[in-house]
Amino acid sequence: MNPESSALELSSAERLADALFEIGRDQMIKGCYTSALQWLDRAHDILASQNPEDLSTDASEVRSCIMHTTVRVLLKACDEESISRAWNICHELEGETKNKVVLWLLKLELLGVDQSAAQDYYEVLDGVVRHIHLSDVNLAMILHHVHELRRRNARLAHAILVVLLSERVLVMDEIAWVERTLVTTVWNCTTSPDLGTMTDALEELLDTIVAKTDSGLSTSATHAAQILMLKRIEALYNQADYDQADIWCRLALHNVFSGSGTSNVGKLQRLLLFKAVGMHLFDDSTENAYCARSAGLRWTSKPSLRVNKTDFVRAAECLESISKEQGKDANLLYACVLEAQKNGDRLQVIRALSQVLEKTTYQAAAGLHLPALLRLTARMLIQELESGQSQDQQCIDELCKVFEGAAAAAKRSRRDSSQDDVFPSAELDWFSRNSYNVALKMCTVWKADATLRIVRACSNFIGVYPLDNYAGQDSDLSLRRLFCDFLGCCLLTTLARGEDMIEDQLQHYLTLRKTMGDFRTLVKQQLPKLEGGAKSDLMRKYSCLIALDFEAAAKLKAWANLEDLVSESESCGDDNVYGIMADIILASEAPTEVIIATLQQIVNRVWSRDIENIERLARWIRCLLSLALSFNVEMAENLIDQVVSIAWSAQKKTIPYPVEELEWVATTAFNRAVDFYCTSQDAICRRWAEKAMSLAILSDDDGQLHRLLQAKYLGLTWDR
Repeated sequence: MNPESSALELSSAERLADALFEIGRDQMIKGCYTSALQWLDRAHDILASQNPEDLSTDASEVRSCIMHTTVRVLLKACDEESISRAWNICHELEGETKNKVVLWLLKLELLGVDQSAAQDYYEVLDGVVRHIHLSDVNLAMILHHVHELRRRNARLAHAILVVLLSERVLVMDEIAWVERTLVTTVWNCTTSPDLGTMTDALEELLDTIVAKTDSGLSTSATHAAQILMLKRIEALYNQADYDQADIWCRLALHNVFSGSGTSNVGKLQRLLLFKAVGMHLFDDSTENAYCARSAGLRWTSKPSLRVNKTDFVRAAECLESISKEQGKDANLLYACVLEAQKNGDRLQVIRALSQVLEKTTYQAAAGLHLPALLRLTARMLIQELESGQSQDQQCIDELCKVFEGAAAAAKRSRRDSSQDDVFPSAELDWFSRNSYNVALKMCTVWKADATLRIVRACSNFIGVYPLDNYAGQDSDLSLRRLFCDFLGCCLLTTLARGEDMIEDQLQHYLTLRKTMGDFRTLVKQQLPKLEGGAKSDLMRKYSCLIALDFEAAAKLKAWANLEDLVSESESCGDDNVYGIMADIILASEAPTEVIIATLQQIVNRVWSRDIENIERLARWIRCLLSLALSFNVEMAENLIDQVVSIAWSAQKKTIPYPVEELEWVATTAFNRAVDFYCTSQDAICRRWAEKAMSLAILSDDDGQLHRLLQAKYLGLTWDR
């Protein structure tokens, strides 16, 4: 406390405290909580220095406001010390304030920090509900705190709602408040696992509402409550808890919901039928008789009744029976599709649509717009796969069949001029885009062969695109075709590498080379039209496919194509591709002369590009020299000359020729020179020895290797 504050006159102290309080509150509004707390403390200290009995009524109210505001500022800090101080202030206010509701609301804010204080929260909120003056704002505030209490304990939240509805809201004759509180109560009961069995208490509450209200609930409130109940019923039905589902169905049909629309009533009645099916209250023999006779459109309800999560086989049998009994007429299957859509059963919709497509053999029929049927089936399958609920191989295969069937139908329509309107450009565009998107999204999830089927379908869609409409979309379609070829080659490589059967493996590689040929032709047309990032991305893909084509050629033993592919890679500007090619040729079954020629070409290309990664180049040269020494001495000698040239040039750069590789070449060359000496080939011996010593000079060993080789060389006797 400031000692000077006690010397102020009472009126001056009250005015000063009021001014300081306004400053503190303004700082709080601005978010400057530390400063606000300082000003509020000063205001409180000034009033605390005065005799409480001498304070005016206004000053006492200001003091209460200061303490309330201080608590709210301390809540912003949310640390243990601040919360403790806030509680102390609340305890101090209990003996002073006459407005208990305000104090309770303040306590609710404090209790909101502690998620474990459910019982305390309930007791304080119960006091607020029983004593607060109800208004739209206060009701919204109470329901907000009910939500907070529900996070801690759903049963205590339900108890508050029952008190609010039965003891406060119903006696106010405000139907809007009744509806709002009831919907919240239904929401709490239907979404809280702990309250799922409290249907008797909820029914009593609904009876009370009917008894105390003259008019029923509005349509919007009825719809909201029934939607919540329907979600609960469907969840119980899916869990095969038919008894509870039946209870909730009957609650949803309570008289309080007399304003329900026919749609919701129909759903509830169907759910009651589902419950009967789930509990085997239908006669299976009677149902099978319906199935066998295909007794009119009445049968269309049977598959929907039969489809619960444990009876898919029975539903499939029903659809199969309908399909067989109706010949080429698919009307009943269409009805099954519509019924399954109404029930939100996507798997059943997919099965019914698949039966329709099988019946029509993926061909246009009278009264049927084939692309729309295919598009709907594809969309349903994509949604099922993307939902994460199923990655079932049957769904994947079905989606592949749909896209392949659509591509075949589009191709037929282009060959037959009378069917030009069967697959218009807009349909082709939809199937092309969506098949491409599915392939991209699922290429790391599905097996490679399934993704490859989708990619090929996309390419086929692009291939039958009408020429008169192609010009305006040439760039987009060409790029999409290029990306399909790229993805197809990658998938074919994956399949080939994982294939145990040699014949199948070689077939994959052969298909890859054919696809790469299409890519090569098209990419040369598109590259001049691109620039910036798009061109760089396409060049990277081109470089990658050259490496894959090189692998395929090596596996197919197309040795004559290897050097051409190395030359082709020069235009891509990607140095990494040379490393891949070198690894492939060294691991291949190619004849030694092919390996040497190809590796020599790679070394020459890399060195001509002034590549900084000289360590990799040195390793290739070692491999090449090892092969050449046993195959062609003249080539080996030329390689030694190349190493000398590269090593001396590298001395001028930041990265010199690797010392280990340099010493290996030098010692290998000198040893070979000794071999020539032993066979009396003195001239070639001198050449090799001199090359070895010229390399040894560059070794980073203070000339030790050079002196050693020189001493060995001088020890040779030439006059023999």
